[in-house]
Amino acid sequence: MNNYEDTYADQIQEQFYKLEDRICADIIRRIKKTGKITSTADWQITRLYQLGYSSAEIEDMIRETLKATYPDVFEMYDEILDWEYVRNRTLYEQINAEYIPFEENERLQQILQSMRSQTQGTLQNLTQTMGVVQQVGGQMTFLPLTQFYQQTLDAAVLDIVSGAFDYNSVLKRTVEILTRSGIRSIDYASGASSRIAVAARRAIKTGVKQMRAKVSEYNAEQLGTEYFEIDRHSGARPTHRPWQGKVWSKSELVSVCGLGTVTGLNGVNCYHVYYPFIPGISKRKYTDEELKRLDALDDEKKPYKGKGYDAYEARQKQRQMETAMRAQRAKVRGLERGGADPDDITIAKARYQGQLAEYKQFSDAMGLKPQMKRVYIDGLGRVAMSGNAYKKYQKDAIIKRELRKHIKQGRINVTPRAIKTSTLGFDDAHINGERGHNVSKSEALRIIKEADFSVTVWKGRYERYYSADGAVYVDIWNNTIRTAFLKDEFSDSVQKSMEVIQKYGR
Repeated sequence: MNNYEDTYADQIQEQFYKLEDRICADIIRRIKKTGKITSTADWQITRLYQLGYSSAEIEDMIRETLKATYPDVFEMYDEILDWEYVRNRTLYEQINAEYIPFEENERLQQILQSMRSQTQGTLQNLTQTMGVVQQVGGQMTFLPLTQFYQQTLDAAVLDIVSGAFDYNSVLKRTVEILTRSGIRSIDYASGASSRIAVAARRAIKTGVKQMRAKVSEYNAEQLGTEYFEIDRHSGARPTHRPWQGKVWSKSELVSVCGLGTVTGLNGVNCYHVYYPFIPGISKRKYTDEELKRLDALDDEKKPYKGKGYDAYEARQKQRQMETAMRAQRAKVRGLERGGADPDDITIAKARYQGQLAEYKQFSDAMGLKPQMKRVYIDGLGRVAMSGNAYKKYQKDAIIKRELRKHIKQGRINVTPRAIKTSTLGFDDAHINGERGHNVSKSEALRIIKEADFSVTVWKGRYERYYSADGAVYVDIWNNTIRTAFLKDEFSDSVQKSMEVIQKYGR
């Protein structure tokens, strides 16, 4: 039954990941609109501020998400309540108690309706309080979603129009903010926060647990027993292990197992359920000896890269890695949507590729099944590079590392930065008149086209192109070849850089 429940919860959680994605995509789309603007005229600034005010659009996105979510919630409750009730029918028959069919049981129908209403209210509350936790003046501060949306946009577009930062730098920073912060909901007075998709899943699972508990307690009341058996699962948190798999009285569920507390039975992220138990009739699923044997297996430390993990620690680590991969996937998509520099996109994809390989290696070492469905639940599709592309990236990374020994400043582009050469100006007065480099415009253009690598400097304003025949520095902002010189004027560091290129067959 847990798999069935998780399937529904995953479907519901996916709707909220899609909500996050639509909001983030909208922010990036609006920033992209300003990418070509370089003037700081007042009327343009005013228009840019207006781009940030779309709280009505966000509210529409939230309503759309809830509309798609509630039918799944209600269907899941119908199925689970019916199953939890029917599974105890044999106990009713064994003690000759009256078993009322689910569809005729008014009390259970009331429980179902109550839980539906509670969940609907919880999800609405989650979306109404949606926001982010952000560093403001050195302290973590809660910002409502619409305020975060506006501030993120305002900061980005003003940086672009002021000319202080290039578009790619602003895009990278904004995507980093979005993927690091996520779209969050403040869950507790302490300020602890969760991504809205995670908070939504938790709300659903909490509702299911509470409904199961009510059905179990109803069945126990009708069966005339005050005892319950708690199920057992591998990798349970250490504080839950002493009472899982055993039989407890109703009062002991509270005093021993912590029922009703955040950290106890049915608390946050607790996967245990409990069922009516009739002494002399019911039979425990696990004996005390079997529980000891299973606990000993869970305690075994499995090594990975110099550290040992027991069953609980391994599952926690696996969840952390899945969260990190979802964040990196979101970063890749954000950069792609914003038309970021291809190198930045490639680097982001390669980092995800590395995370993916690490995740699979760790899961294999721990004897755990990789749960890629939890990663792909974000609905972002394929993000990883093809095998050939990843091999090329690895080779380029080696070349870049070797080049860095000789080129200390700027961003090295093993694949030269693409540029439209047909409209480039040529500063002949500086190149040949002042510097005497004796390079024609046609020679400079050929060097750019045949360049083996380029280097981005001055926050993206200049791009330096290097080929076996010479070097050309382009003023990107003014679309002009600022300087150019032939190979006989190479410095020692540039000469050694070209030797690196020859070494690797570029």
